[in-house]
Amino acid sequence: MHLLHLLVLVIHAVLSAALLGGMAYSFVTVQPRAKLYFKDTREFEAFVANLAHGARWKFLTILAVIAITGLVDPLLSESARPQLWWICFVIKCVLWAAILSCFVYVSWWLWPRRVFAAPADLPAIRRDFTIIGRTMLFLLLIAFVMGVVMTQIR
Repeated sequence: MHLLHLLVLVIHAVLSAALLGGMAYSFVTVQPRAKLYFKDTREFEAFVANLAHGARWKFLTILAVIAITGLVDPLLSESARPQLWWICFVIKCVLWAAILSCFVYVSWWLWPRRVFAAPADLPAIRRDFTIIGRTMLFLLLIAFVMGVVMTQIR
């Protein structure tokens, strides 16, 4: 059982780190460089739509695996967890629910608005994307740090 628990924790940590790193890379490198490269708004929008195409289900799958491994962790533990660990666990669950909510909003509300937007509406929609994206990145960072803290609570 100990080996299975370790495997679940490794999968949880690696996918969480990959998600956090991928989002940070997108915000710090990909998006700023793409904005500099594409001078034409239509070309930039076509590029980001192409970049995002098919990513929704991959992102949701990764979130689901992270959630499942996080929820299974306490069930596989061989020792009782202190109350502070459970408080952190609940906080982390709330953070993940907020991340999922942000993603659903972006994926099923903002993306359709962006795809069918008039050129004059794009700056406001892009601003909303930036705000929600940074919020998701911040929530992921806090959840990741919370997970690290939870490993130290005994």
